[in-house]
Amino acid sequence: MTNNNIFLNTYEDPRTLRTKKALHKSLSNKLKYKKLKQISVSEITDQANINRSTFYLHYSNLDDLYLEIEEYLYEQYQEKLKEFQAKIDFMKIDQQSLETEEAELLKQTFAFLQINKEYSAVILEESSANSFLNKIVKQGEKVYLLKQKTKLAPSDKVETKYSYTFTSNGLVAVIKQWLADGMIESPEEMSKLAYKLLYL
Repeated sequence: MTNNNIFLNTYEDPRTLRTKKALHKSLSNKLKYKKLKQISVSEITDQANINRSTFYLHYSNLDDLYLEIEEYLYEQYQEKLKEFQAKIDFMKIDQQSLETEEAELLKQTFAFLQINKEYSAVILEESSANSFLNKIVKQGEKVYLLKQKTKLAPSDKVETKYSYTFTSNGLVAVIKQWLADGMIESPEEMSKLAYKLLYL
């Protein structure tokens, strides 16, 4: 079950938490039908049953609200993977270990997205150059490049440099398609498919 308070600072006043929760939900719902730049503050506040003046107590504009949601999503993802990332940093670098860790990272990522499916419209929004999906896929770069270096000759530095940019863009496209289709396949199915596609 999704925690509806995942974006909210529990040290804030309860009234503020309720207000932000309502605004997060309202923006998430509107993004299912419109791009962020097409949505007005009035649409968000009317749906959330909150005064415009209250909105402006917390945010300068809708970009601020969107970025807050994206930021807290990313922080939650980071928190869930902190121990996992530490293991990658200090693990023994061998092909089998890297394959295991990379497959696990993909599974964790798809599971995280499914748990937070009510915010899929926010995740799919591309209002910033460094979108949420691009940031979380970036987490796999270290594992991917380590794995590639075990396979490529020392002279293949250019290939190593650009290989993750190429594959990560494809992975982002796969995730977007899965989200847009309603996440029909399980995280386990998607992680196996993504891993296969990465190394066709």
